[in-house]
Amino acid sequence: MADCPAACLAKLMREESEKLLSVLAENVEALVGQSVEVRQVSADSEEMAKVFGGQKLYCFPVEDHQSAPLPSMLVMDIPAAVHTGAAFSLMGQEQVKEVLDSGEIPEILHDSIGEVANILCGAAVNVLRETMPEAPEYRRGSEFKVMEAPPWPGLLAEVDDSHPWDLVGGIVLIDGEERGGLLLASSDRSEGMISSAEIIAAAGGSSETDDLDTSDSAGEASAQGTKPAAGDGESPAAANSQRFTTREAEDDVGNERIGEEQTAESTGTSATAQIPPGMKIHITCHPADPGARALKTLLEEAGAKVLMATPACANVEVLFVISRSPTDMKIRLKSLANPARRPALVIACSDRPTRDIVVAARAGLVDHFVVLPTNAEMLAELVTAVPEDVV
Repeated sequence: MADCPAACLAKLMREESEKLLSVLAENVEALVGQSVEVRQVSADSEEMAKVFGGQKLYCFPVEDHQSAPLPSMLVMDIPAAVHTGAAFSLMGQEQVKEVLDSGEIPEILHDSIGEVANILCGAAVNVLRETMPEAPEYRRGSEFKVMEAPPWPGLLAEVDDSHPWDLVGGIVLIDGEERGGLLLASSDRSEGMISSAEIIAAAGGSSETDDLDTSDSAGEASAQGTKPAAGDGESPAAANSQRFTTREAEDDVGNERIGEEQTAESTGTSATAQIPPGMKIHITCHPADPGARALKTLLEEAGAKVLMATPACANVEVLFVISRSPTDMKIRLKSLANPARRPALVIACSDRPTRDIVVAARAGLVDHFVVLPTNAEMLAELVTAVPEDVV
């Protein structure tokens, strides 16, 4: 159990909650480029119940490095998710306001929110490794969604209602203004500040968790990293993976969750129609970067004329800057400091996005940040930002 990622995280929350929140705040601050503080909120306070109960939340299951689900989760309410995700994708404040007013999460923002969650999971791992160099790794699970949370702390039943939980949560303040809530929770299956009885009671004893095998044998199997045979029941953590997948299909995702499966037909957009034929687009990247060819193909299929470019570009309508390194990103954007050489639209991209790459992109004053791989619909939406008189 000492090596179990969920147990290590639960212990960190009990013993180093202030430090953990401080590190999370530092990472959010780097992303948004403004002063950030995460003010800790007690698990049994009215404020905790208000922020993380009875409203729509972004819920991220947490996995280990082998993609096995853990009894751990990262949660952000919609304001916190939108503000941090918008900072990641370099959206302006007017766009943030539009999203919050409409309640509709665009696909690019949804993906960016997921990347922010990945960065925060990585930050928590770094805190662990200060005292435990061999600390296990974990990351945000691929199946995440917006959900309507039950009264607090029923939210924790989404992952596991058979064991107590530890958690650390707080209010995110950006330049002193409250911008939503952030919660990290985990269970070591033996102790915690919130009991399983409290979780079940808040969740209303829903049938969603009644069919889980909560016997000791199931818990032991999960703790040991084994999976019960089909038909013999499964651990709550394993059931979590299925629950997030099946419930995601049942959600009203029209306004809440726009995933990779969404097509141009369902959004009422057409990539080919939105990229003017022959639009001159350049891509600059390391010659061996695997994302460049796929991006070039998508753009060409959407009607654009695409050329591979050096960092020094002139008379370019749209420039995609692909990089896996903050230093490389800075070098490629440096040539754009001269307004006369700057394209009408600059989009930074990476298939390995990190906090430092996003910071480098923002310092280079790019217009958007996109995580690769992407899709034609998203690209078409981005290039519509080019003024018509430039095309």
